[in-house]
Amino acid sequence: AARLAARRNGTPAANATGAWKGSVLMYRIDQTIAAGPRKAEGTGVLFLEIDQEAQLEQHPGLLDGVLDVILDQLRRIRDTRGPAGDLAARVGPRGLALLVARENGKTLAAYAEGLRAAIARQEWKVGGEDLALTASIGVGLFQPPADDAITMISRAKKACALARDQGGNRVEVHAPAVPAGTLSGDHMTDLIREALRSDRFSLAYQPVVPLRMRPGERYEALLRLRTADGELIPPSEFLPVAHRSGLMPEIDRRMVICALDQAQACCGAHTGLQILIRQTLDSAGAHRWVIWLRDEIAQRELIHHRPALIFDLDDVAARFDRARMRFAELRQLGIDICLNRMDDSPRAMQVLAQLPVSLVRLSHGALRELTNERLTSLVETVHGCGAALIATAIEDPQSIGRVWGCGVDFIQGNYIQPAGE
Repeated sequence: AARLAARRNGTPAANATGAWKGSVLMYRIDQTIAAGPRKAEGTGVLFLEIDQEAQLEQHPGLLDGVLDVILDQLRRIRDTRGPAGDLAARVGPRGLALLVARENGKTLAAYAEGLRAAIARQEWKVGGEDLALTASIGVGLFQPPADDAITMISRAKKACALARDQGGNRVEVHAPAVPAGTLSGDHMTDLIREALRSDRFSLAYQPVVPLRMRPGERYEALLRLRTADGELIPPSEFLPVAHRSGLMPEIDRRMVICALDQAQACCGAHTGLQILIRQTLDSAGAHRWVIWLRDEIAQRELIHHRPALIFDLDDVAARFDRARMRFAELRQLGIDICLNRMDDSPRAMQVLAQLPVSLVRLSHGALRELTNERLTSLVETVHGCGAALIATAIEDPQSIGRVWGCGVDFIQGNYIQPAGE
């Protein structure tokens, strides 16, 4: 019912208790990013943790109870006198995250300080005894521009950790040590090399949701680079440099290992789990790469949870002979191939017709460019080649109805569910 209400209203709904879900919060943060920097002035993401966490953990369930009380109070404030844009949700086992919109940065900081003071004034009782609780609050700002909600939560968490390190019961505003877009190519290359040495690459996961009944669960793995001070750098900034610097084979292998480790940890709880992993033909063309991949899958006993590998159309078209050879070998191992950034151009149709592809993903701008007639024709062509089609960048309920009517098989986008841990 909540999903139906969300689709009718164009906004995800709260749950039955009135508390907003973490996925809804992430969706609204992504919406704020997409609206641009002017809309984000005076808006921030707050992350709150109780300073006496270790003391509360001695009493089972008490930390959860305290956070739920704070969350309920925030909801009541929002319902009575707070701006309609404010949202709060539990994020992780010990924290609360808030999306707060105010007139400017000064009033945003004042709100965070008022929240900290209100928690310190609150009278808390444990076993009939008074307990003094305080909170550390981190504020993540939308400037410099963030790539997604995960980056914004990371900024707020980092500022919260700084507040706790400085004694707690305080508010800190995140200031990135490496502002987005300011690194030269050489500096970015050094940062990538250091991330590889220090294992500071991480993955987020976004579901690929079937529009019609299909068994299994599918998630795309999305790469992130974390700097030494905790800032997340978006792929759009570091991947082009990694390509030019010849670092993609090492990054691709790291990505495969991380995703397979995650699949091994989660496959028992997720029926038919399949993780879609981006790769490049620079990596896949290496000697014994297919044997290495086979062994990595076998070592984790993931024979029934093999990944699907995503390759970009441009990369495949430029190295067609190499792609055809590797794709045939991968199919013999039972590994699905996904062709990324698909359109209905003659080049794309020619590539699709000659390769053993199981999935294709539309390019991000394809839904805007393709008429319903062209999209339906593309779906029929994809199906005729034995593949299924994924529509990406689904940001509103109207897009879901449109792609459903055109026969699309899967959808993916922040409106469905933002990427998360």
